[in-house]
Amino acid sequence: MIVRRYFLAIASAWSLLFVGLICFAVMGATERENSILLAQARPFFNQIIITRAWNAGHGGVYVPITAANPPNPYLHVPDRDLETTSGMKLTLINPAYMTRQIAEISRQKNSVNFHLTSDHPIRPENRASAWEHDALAGFSAAGDEYYDRWQDNEGRPFFRYMAPVWMSKACIQCHTGKHEGDMGGGLSVILPAESVIASEQASIWFNSKSYAVVWLLGLAGLVFAYREIRQRASEQERLIERLENTLQGLVPICASCKNIRNDDGEWEQLEIYLTTHSDAEFSHGICPECHDKLYGGFVRSNRDKKQ
Repeated sequence: MIVRRYFLAIASAWSLLFVGLICFAVMGATERENSILLAQARPFFNQIIITRAWNAGHGGVYVPITAANPPNPYLHVPDRDLETTSGMKLTLINPAYMTRQIAEISRQKNSVNFHLTSDHPIRPENRASAWEHDALAGFSAAGDEYYDRWQDNEGRPFFRYMAPVWMSKACIQCHTGKHEGDMGGGLSVILPAESVIASEQASIWFNSKSYAVVWLLGLAGLVFAYREIRQRASEQERLIERLENTLQGLVPICASCKNIRNDDGEWEQLEIYLTTHSDAEFSHGICPECHDKLYGGFVRSNRDKKQ
């Protein structure tokens, strides 16, 4: 019984060890997923910020006016719209308008969505969503960032990233009441995360199967050891039982016929008594002294006749 308890305790500890390893693998996979997705989101964010800085550094860029690229109705600056000497009509593209156009192209080409937003946007469509509003509320210094997982209505996983956008001198002309260094809002990036998550889940599944094989092998070894210990314990118990059944103390024996008096007061032959009270078995023979006593005369008589 003690052996069984020890075995169950060791088997439980062995199982808990592998449960812990699997949990650790799952947590590690989640951290790796976030690291991979962050390594994708941050460059997208930084590239847009650099592009915006280039645009702002030139005071905006002029492009032809088309149906897909009309003048920005929210941009109120001098010389917003121009006409070249050849008659081509141009409109000024400021960093915000450019960011929105790049976001539309990115969403169509690679399913990555950018969104420039703030709590008080000039363009109403740039108003922050619920999660963007929560992220903006937590930004206070350079280096701040927000990210989490999200699923759309179809259950597809996405990774949401957001960091603050700071006002530069070139931005102030469009944002009255702002000063250089103020937080002008934030830029959010939403990435599809299905491929990254699927890859890590495959890794978790492979590791879990490997752990399960090692766990089963270890458990099989424990079972084998338990059976061996139980078998040896049983042998020891049988040996102790045999030793306990051996003759002990005073045994009344007849001085003449050698019969033994049992516990009921009856006299039994020596071999019957020993067989009953021990594991001993008898095989009959005759010692030299008895042989000479019983058959010595017969042997000598035959020897004399031959002589």
